[in-house]
Amino acid sequence: MKGKGYVDPTAADQLRYRFDRWAVESVENRTASKRYKQQRIRALDRDLDRRTRSIEHQPKPRPVAGPKGDPGPPGPEGQPGPAPAAVVVVTDHHGRATWLLDPPLPAPPVISATAVDRERGEDGPLTLTAEEVTGATVTVRVWRTRPVLGLGLLPAVPAADVDVHLTATLADRG
Repeated sequence: MKGKGYVDPTAADQLRYRFDRWAVESVENRTASKRYKQQRIRALDRDLDRRTRSIEHQPKPRPVAGPKGDPGPPGPEGQPGPAPAAVVVVTDHHGRATWLLDPPLPAPPVISATAVDRERGEDGPLTLTAEEVTGATVTVRVWRTRPVLGLGLLPAVPAADVDVHLTATLADRG
């Protein structure tokens, strides 16, 4: 049965199907010295005991919602001005994405950018850099570092077909 395993209901001793019993029997049936077998069984018992005491397997306490209170006072009014502009652009085969601001801003904006890999099949982290920020355009480039077994991280390569979430806000010059 999926997720539960299978134990023959007609079996006389169902305990023999538990992993710890099977593992001990496996060690005892090996052709080795008695001392070696005892050492392996002790190590097995220690590891199984350690796994059962692991925090991962303990039930987690669930938060309890308290009583609802009265709503607080409204916050202060925001400063007048344009709202931040936002867009999602996709990188080209060079890892570059360009956003044409419409209408153009009077000064270069403060930008925020986040790269999101839609495929999720590629390995390695994404690094995003701003190449050009003007009042009319924002150009960013996304790089992917590829891990290679035994060599660590290799130099970055351009990341194509990656979503880039961009926001632009006018800087406060006051």
